[in-house]
Amino acid sequence: MRRDSENPIVDTMLDELLGGKQPPDLTDQILRRLNDVAEPASSNEATVSVQASRPRRRRSSLVAGLAIAASLLLMVTLLGFIAARLNKQKAGGDHDLADKPAGSSQQQPGAAEDLAPQLPELVEAPTNLEPGAPLRQPDGQPGDDRSDALQLALQSRPTLPMLPNPRVIEEIDRQLATSWVENEIQASPPATDEEWCRRVFLRVIGRIPATGELEQFLDSEHDDRRRQLVDKLLEDEDYVEEYARHWTNIWTNALIGRRGGMVKGDLASREGLQQFLRRSLQQNVPYDQMVYQLVAASGSNTPGSQNYNGAVNFLLASMGKDTSLATSRTTSLFLGLKLQCVQCHDHPFNNVAQERFWQMDAFFAQMKAEPGQSAGLVVLSDTTDPSGSKDARDADVYYERPDGQVKATSASFLGQSASAGSQLNEISLREELALRIRYSDELPRALVNRIWSHFFGHGFTVAIDEMGAHNPASHPELLAALSDQFEAHDYNLKSLIRWIALSEPFGLSSQATEGNLADLPDGGGVPMFSRYYTRSMQPEEVYQSLLMVAGVRRPETGFVEQQLAQRSWLGQFAQRMGNDEAEEASSFEGDVHQSLVMMNGPLMQRVTSPMEEGVLAEVLGSQMSSEGKVEHMFLAAISRRPTAREQKMIGEMLGNSNNPAATLQDIWWALLNSNEFILDH
Repeated sequence: MRRDSENPIVDTMLDELLGGKQPPDLTDQILRRLNDVAEPASSNEATVSVQASRPRRRRSSLVAGLAIAASLLLMVTLLGFIAARLNKQKAGGDHDLADKPAGSSQQQPGAAEDLAPQLPELVEAPTNLEPGAPLRQPDGQPGDDRSDALQLALQSRPTLPMLPNPRVIEEIDRQLATSWVENEIQASPPATDEEWCRRVFLRVIGRIPATGELEQFLDSEHDDRRRQLVDKLLEDEDYVEEYARHWTNIWTNALIGRRGGMVKGDLASREGLQQFLRRSLQQNVPYDQMVYQLVAASGSNTPGSQNYNGAVNFLLASMGKDTSLATSRTTSLFLGLKLQCVQCHDHPFNNVAQERFWQMDAFFAQMKAEPGQSAGLVVLSDTTDPSGSKDARDADVYYERPDGQVKATSASFLGQSASAGSQLNEISLREELALRIRYSDELPRALVNRIWSHFFGHGFTVAIDEMGAHNPASHPELLAALSDQFEAHDYNLKSLIRWIALSEPFGLSSQATEGNLADLPDGGGVPMFSRYYTRSMQPEEVYQSLLMVAGVRRPETGFVEQQLAQRSWLGQFAQRMGNDEAEEASSFEGDVHQSLVMMNGPLMQRVTSPMEEGVLAEVLGSQMSSEGKVEHMFLAAISRRPTAREQKMIGEMLGNSNNPAATLQDIWWALLNSNEFILDH
């Protein structure tokens, strides 16, 4: 088709209509195009005039009239097209990102009713905010009034029905049981109580259970003792610090890596980010609020400094010569979209264009980091956009196409242009991005997928940070149901943890059977979760477990000192690769280096020394029988009692030994360096 270069309105709408996809930002584009050729009714209004009084090019009145008539006809056709697609979306029939319409976040005075904002149709209002309520902050203070207009535009979908916890757990079990029948797979038998107790301690608080904790659980006669244990680990004061420490480690590693904020020249303070995360987790701050703070945060990076805000360290750790790392980390972590793969070219397998990455990157165009008055102090803030305009649409970024052509693009959230209008433009681009992420459908889906992977070693998608039609979910209905309930439960992280920990698949044995040999996700198959997938502990979990058996469950030193000690130990295994994605390499993968550190390192020497406090010293100093001592060490190291064969062999070793204490020390060392100790099974 020949392009009509003299009619940009017709040109744009024809391209969008014939492109085969729901056109992004259509309402906003039409209004902007019309405003380009229309005089405002007055200096205080932006009324859209149908008759163009100042055309861009000098044209005859007849040609101009025909062009306007054609434009209006196409507008009616396109808006009908949009309405049909929106009705389909409301009915749950279309959730493809590329098909989501976008519109102005604020209706233009005098515009037709059909040109009302489309964004509210795409997002769901969280249950933690009443319509018009100010944005929450982690300290519970009301948010900035400048964001009220955008909040109101985003909070329009009905609240999802909230099911009680048992019903959600039943739904997990029902959907997976149905999938097993459909795929002719038989689930493994239930795990033993010892196996389940060990894995729930590892997944929820990041260490194996102490012998007393395990025995207390095994001796309980309550029918719902598993629920009681999960509730205890999540809510009891005895575990609140361990819960916060464990999940602080998880989120710090996810947000900035194991080496982030530790290398010379880093802008971020690792301690500052961990303090923010720890306090948020202790208070069980809703996840959507925590994400908002991480993306929109401004302030200084170091605890105790003026205007300190620990949340800024997420983006500071992602700032370099440009903001591309901040963009890729934000989209992959919080939206489950790996847009960095289209940073330099269009995605070969996914319907994502290179421009999409740079449209997201434009939200960070105002961001700047400046050194503070003391060493290591950095302040993150926003400046006016490069053009000097307050209109977010003018904050262009430039990128190079594979053919060498340099193009400019403006902030757009997955095809939805940044807001226009004086009220909305008073908030920063990052604040708008944070709000759009907070109320997006992708946020709960990405989080559910990530936490499910934490518990099972595999998510619903092959790569948890790359969701979409090209990487379909193994159980899309279950992912959708859990995402809906996570949102309905006010983005409560502990609720999601509780549902998964008490579900049937989490309680299955890790032993494969003839009925589920096909369930091999490590071999490239689709995970069916018909058994518990065995995997190595994370190094932080090994470290905390070794501390526990060394008798150092609750160190007297502060949180920062504990993290420094752990960091020193972990530094033996992790190193930064130095590429643009700030990826890291870990030698904690069962190699020779790991084995040498585990077998002969200072921590292992301390744990296996009879002169130190801990399990071995307790056993050697007790009046227990030889069998009792061996059983106690087995429970402490691998959370089970020795088999009859093991007990017999060890009994013979002790009976033939001239130094039973040294023999017990060797047995203890062997248990801690066994595969059974290092594996989560």
